[in-house]
Amino acid sequence: MISPPLTTPLRSTPLRSPVLWGVLALWFLAIMTLVQRGAFVGAEGSVPFPLAAAATIPPLVYLLAYRTLAPLRAWVAALDLAWIVGAQTWRVIGIVFLFTWAAGDLPTIFALTAGLGDLAVGAFALIVTLAVATRAAGWQDKVRLLVIVGMADFVAAFSTATLSGVGFPLYIASEGTPQLMLQSPLTMIPAFGVPLFIILHLISWQKLRHEG
Repeated sequence: MISPPLTTPLRSTPLRSPVLWGVLALWFLAIMTLVQRGAFVGAEGSVPFPLAAAATIPPLVYLLAYRTLAPLRAWVAALDLAWIVGAQTWRVIGIVFLFTWAAGDLPTIFALTAGLGDLAVGAFALIVTLAVATRAAGWQDKVRLLVIVGMADFVAAFSTATLSGVGFPLYIASEGTPQLMLQSPLTMIPAFGVPLFIILHLISWQKLRHEG
């Protein structure tokens, strides 16, 4: 009897790479160290450029590495798209913004935009994951929509966080300020979680071009 091809284990093997987890661990520890040293804390009412850099530089580095390193492209090609899309379900962790807002520590427009946006993306990611895993009709379009909505959520969250700060148009004196997002532990979400999820979106888009 001929055994069926073991496609799922082989395609999930890259996720067990010690290099992958080593890079993630070093990146996480580097950001945590910067957070503990207050590297992202700026003057109230200023644009959080250090935090914006932490969120955007890693995805740019990934794109550069993907274009120049054949082993990285081969590694990405071996990944299971369903696993990559499924990782976006962790976006539901954004519910922490709603709890923090309920405690009066974050501005309403930012907390609702980021919190509800992350919950919606996380829930949609579960639907898309099932569609990808079963190759249901329209799964490619669902992946594209998830990437677009997921990236838009980050843009909206960063924009409302900035604009609701002291001295900006959406600031309300009776509410909390987004300054809390520049302090531990919440800073780990935009400084580490956001760029990681952006990279996963980029991988999803790249794989879709080859598999869709």
